[in-house]
Amino acid sequence: MTTVVRFCIWKRLWAIGLAVALQTTLFAKDPFGIQFIDQQTSRPVPLVEIETVDHVRMVSDNNGWISIDDPELLDTQVFFHIRSHGYEYPKDGFGFAGKTISCTSGQRVSDRRVLATQDAYVDPTRYQGFTCLQEGTVFEDRKIDRNSRGEIVYRWRHNTLPLTQSQEKTLVEEKLMSQSERRYRMLDTEHGQEVQAHNGSVVWNPYRNAWSMAFTQYRGDTSVLGEIWYAESKRLEGPWKRAKKIATHHQYSFYNPKIHPEFSSQNGKILYFEGTYTTTFSGNSHPTPRYDYNQILYRLDLDLLSGLNFED
Repeated sequence: MTTVVRFCIWKRLWAIGLAVALQTTLFAKDPFGIQFIDQQTSRPVPLVEIETVDHVRMVSDNNGWISIDDPELLDTQVFFHIRSHGYEYPKDGFGFAGKTISCTSGQRVSDRRVLATQDAYVDPTRYQGFTCLQEGTVFEDRKIDRNSRGEIVYRWRHNTLPLTQSQEKTLVEEKLMSQSERRYRMLDTEHGQEVQAHNGSVVWNPYRNAWSMAFTQYRGDTSVLGEIWYAESKRLEGPWKRAKKIATHHQYSFYNPKIHPEFSSQNGKILYFEGTYTTTFSGNSHPTPRYDYNQILYRLDLDLLSGLNFED
C-alpha cells in the first residue's frame, strides 16, 4: 500500500506541463519514488532526467517513474536539477532549474505533528499543522482564524499547512496580520533587524530549558547562504523572536546546518552543529582545496551567549 501526493511544478513549454507525484512507502527499506505526469493529459512522461549536485543522474521510465534506493539520498532533502525534452522547469532564485525534495516518508518539521503510532506516521491525512489559517484552507485563500475579540488563533489543524516566515511578512504587508501576531519574526539581538531563515534544525536543550535552533540566513551580509544564527524558544512551535549570529563564511555557503544532540556535553551547554561548506550559490570562484562541498562541524559554548534575551 502506498500514498501518492500529486502537485504541479512545471511551467509550460509548447503548451505542455508536467506534474510530479511523490510516492511515500510504508517501510523505510522501500525505495522512494518520483513520477512525472503531463499536466494537460495526465499521462506519464518518460526520459525526464534528474541530477544531484554531486552528479548522480537518473532518468524516468516509460511510466514516468524514477525509483531512488541510494542510501545517501534516502531520508534526507535532496536538490535535483530537472530537465527533459519538450519541457522546461522554472528556475529558482539562484538560476537553477530544479527542486529540493524530501526523499522520506515522514514529516520532520517542528510545526507539524502526528500521533506516535505506525499507522498515523504513514498516513499524511492524520498530520496536523500549527497555524492560524482556517482548517482546510491554504495561504492563497488568506483566511485567518480570529476569535470574537478579533484575536488571532493559532492551533493544531488537520489538512492545513503552517505559514512560512515569508508568508507571514506578506500578510503583514497586506494588513491581514500585525507584527506582534507572527510566530517566525526573528530579530537580530544586536541591531533589531529581521533575519530571514533559510533552513536549520531544532533540538531540546536541558541546559537552557528551551528549544535550541541553528539556521542559515538567506541573503546575509557576506554571503547568500553562509551566515549561521542561533535562536531559542520555550515552545517548539514558537514564537521565535530573537537570534544571534554564531558563524560567518565570507562569500562561501554553509547550508542545512544540523545540531547533533548526541555529541552535546554538560547537559547541553556545549552544542555541535554541522553543515555543507561549498562555493555553490556563493559566486566564489576559488573553492577551498579538499574542503569544498564537505561537511564542517562546529562547537558552540552556549555560555558565550549568556545574558542575551531570546524571548522579548
